[in-house]
Amino acid sequence: MNIIHKQYQISKVLGKGSFGIVCEGINLKSKKKVAIKLEKIDAFSLIKHETTVLRFLHNSKIPGIPEIHYYGIEDSYRCLVMTYYETSLDKWIPMMTASDILDWWNQSIVILEYIHKTGFLHRDLKPGHFMRQKLQNKVVWNLIDFGIAAAFLDDTFCHIEEPEIRTTIIGSPHWISHHIHIGKEPSRRDDYISLWFIYLDTCLRKQNDSLSWTKKTLDWSSSETLQISHPNHTRMYQLKSETNIRKQIEDSHLPEKDKCLFLKTLHRIYCLSFQEKPPYETFGLYEAFGNEFMTRTISC
Repeated sequence: MNIIHKQYQISKVLGKGSFGIVCEGINLKSKKKVAIKLEKIDAFSLIKHETTVLRFLHNSKIPGIPEIHYYGIEDSYRCLVMTYYETSLDKWIPMMTASDILDWWNQSIVILEYIHKTGFLHRDLKPGHFMRQKLQNKVVWNLIDFGIAAAFLDDTFCHIEEPEIRTTIIGSPHWISHHIHIGKEPSRRDDYISLWFIYLDTCLRKQNDSLSWTKKTLDWSSSETLQISHPNHTRMYQLKSETNIRKQIEDSHLPEKDKCLFLKTLHRIYCLSFQEKPPYETFGLYEAFGNEFMTRTISC
């Protein structure tokens, strides 16, 4: 299979995973690049679920998410054709200025809040899922990969109760919150903590540093590491403790204003309960590395 729906031609494979294949393609009519996801129809369908979630979010007018061009079955594959983006946050960090980092945060926190307002969680936030797009000389950040997104509201539009402890994790080990490593069900707080981890790590990388647990050589290749009982999760829970992160911030080369911001927000987000709404707008965020406060300041 090389051409999908008589309109989209596969150019090259970008990546393969346990659930499918991601390709770069081209719209034969417009000549524009597209992203194509392929999945065997006999597999558990993340693509079908992602399509359902994206359509719901689009109908809800959520900004910063991919546009679906086509979804259907071709030969023995489910196919999802959507917006193509040139690069992701993890690849763009070396080129980012302090202002760029702040701009990414401000756009991303708005996207996340809007998604949460629809009653959905992303549950797999990581640098590789934030995509950079240049539109009319303006940089726009987008969030992709909603394959494991889930609702946190029940049929009466009330927040679900915290369920029993899980036996497996949900999300990417480096970026999930400390709660997930001990089997807790993800909620809005965990999406928020993941985004905060990415923000802190991006700022640290501009100082030739990174979050402590991203430096560890823990092996995540085996499916057994998905189990909460695996020793990797005990170690990650320790590394992601408030005490450990606080020490890394204090010992870092971040400017004092940035240290103050991260230390204050660290304590607040680590106090969030399962059903609590995250503080999307509570903290004044300023130019990273301390130039200008964007809203209100925080005193240390």
